[in-house]
Amino acid sequence: MPEEIRSISEGVELPELINEGTSSDLLSGKQLIDQEGNIVTGAIAFQPAKTITPSTTSQIAVSSGYYTGGNVTVAGDSNLVASNIKSGVSIFGVSGTAIDGQEVEDKFIQGNFNIYNYEIDRVTTVGPGAFEFTGVKTATLNNVEQIQNGAFCNCYNLASINSPVATAIYTNAFSGCTKLTSVSFPICTTIGTNAFRGCTELTSVSFPICTAINANAFSGCTKLISVSFPICTTIGVYAFSNCTKLTSVSFPICTTIGTGAFTYCPELTSVSFPTAMTIDSAAFYSCYNLKSLYLTGLSVCALQNSNAFTSTPIGGFGSCGSIYIPASLLTNYQTATNWTYFSNRFVPLTGTINFLNVPVKKNIQINTTYKISIPIIILNNDDSLSPTVVVSSSDESIVDVLNVVVANNNISFDMNSTNITGNAEISITASLNEEMVTKTFTVEVHEIIYRTYSIEDDGNTYTFVLNSNDYYESNNKEIQNSFAMCKVNVEVSAESTMYLDCINYAESNFDYGILSKLDCTLNKSNHADTVNVYHSFKGSSISSVQTVSYVIPEGQHYIYIKYIKDSS
Repeated sequence: MPEEIRSISEGVELPELINEGTSSDLLSGKQLIDQEGNIVTGAIAFQPAKTITPSTTSQIAVSSGYYTGGNVTVAGDSNLVASNIKSGVSIFGVSGTAIDGQEVEDKFIQGNFNIYNYEIDRVTTVGPGAFEFTGVKTATLNNVEQIQNGAFCNCYNLASINSPVATAIYTNAFSGCTKLTSVSFPICTTIGTNAFRGCTELTSVSFPICTAINANAFSGCTKLISVSFPICTTIGVYAFSNCTKLTSVSFPICTTIGTGAFTYCPELTSVSFPTAMTIDSAAFYSCYNLKSLYLTGLSVCALQNSNAFTSTPIGGFGSCGSIYIPASLLTNYQTATNWTYFSNRFVPLTGTINFLNVPVKKNIQINTTYKISIPIIILNNDDSLSPTVVVSSSDESIVDVLNVVVANNNISFDMNSTNITGNAEISITASLNEEMVTKTFTVEVHEIIYRTYSIEDDGNTYTFVLNSNDYYESNNKEIQNSFAMCKVNVEVSAESTMYLDCINYAESNFDYGILSKLDCTLNKSNHADTVNVYHSFKGSSISSVQTVSYVIPEGQHYIYIKYIKDSS
């Protein structure tokens, strides 16, 4: 027997082993004695503690033939949530809901009436027909740059669209959206053919840097009251045809008015195109009340066909209309092709300062500031001088007139209203080169809407407080891992649009604001919400104002506003 076990007494028997082990069953560095008394040294290798980070392939936690002397940890990640995973993909049992990159493709959810509120954060393009014939009611497209052909076509329940960075709206994108009441696309430059055709509830549009409106873009928008496109140069064929409530249009630098552009706009009474170069056939056909046309450019505007003014007072329908032109061009117009039919309609403008007889109509909400724009024509000027303008009102319902600006053939100013019971009177005096002109305008009130609001902290440690600039500002500045939240209560006497001017200027992906959907709450934590979010400012840190609009139905409602601050 081996020397090491000679001390075992004779007659002692070792127990019989049923499944005798080998060195591969024993930890490395450990020993035992087998049935025959032989020393067996373990061969199972040691593997230290480790942490496994999930990847695209399976990883071995403990290799075959090894044992671990510590914990094997599978790393977790707080971003492993459904909203961060592409729809149709499941990761570790979490099914994704996000539509990313270019994934909102042709017919993606077409015809699905179970979709009501849709928010997309990382998509840059909504593809052709993506939401066509769906039941979507609100759409928040935070990073969408292009809305392609028919993307929301015939979404009969769509009442609100928020797309702050869209630059192009393609053919039929929103055509037939019969509940859409207002749209605002702050950086959109192009509106495609039929883009909003047949949006019969649309009352207001905002496209401050749009340069081109294509064919039938707003055709059949029968509740559209006024439009302003400050840098648009081209109005496509039948772009505003059959806009039966349209009373005011502003296109200060438009050069081309397409065929039938304003056909059958019976409420249109006066229009001005200071830089128009071409008016195409039937442009104002059947505008039964169009009595004043201002063409004040430095050269004669080409008229492609005399039928541009058929069935209008300018064309001899009913009472006589007038075409206002610079006195220096009177002879040129009277002899120009197709203008000869209107030689007795021309009214020469001789003064430097000329106000236009354009109606000013508004839906008024009490205790609200309104931007008012009055067209003005400055003739015989070298463009280096601007008139001095004073705007005032003796009407008790007008509290203040502020921020008067003269630009692009318009005088614009802010008007604060209170206790309005009817039309409000304003007086404008413009002076230039010893010439002074005063004109009184009536702001015609379409509808008086009473709106009240209040802001409460809702029991939160940090909230929003009024600062010296009259903005409500979060008071958790530089407080790490915190959040500020408030509740905005709103009551309106009739459905109206409310605009929130917001400034989000911080670490764009870590510290940012979130706005809830109407009548929805947000979590009381400094974590980013994934549900009930109407607009998130994540990734959009800029020092300028970003405007978010809500359509508020009649009655009492609320909105939650939250600002989250991370750990740095």
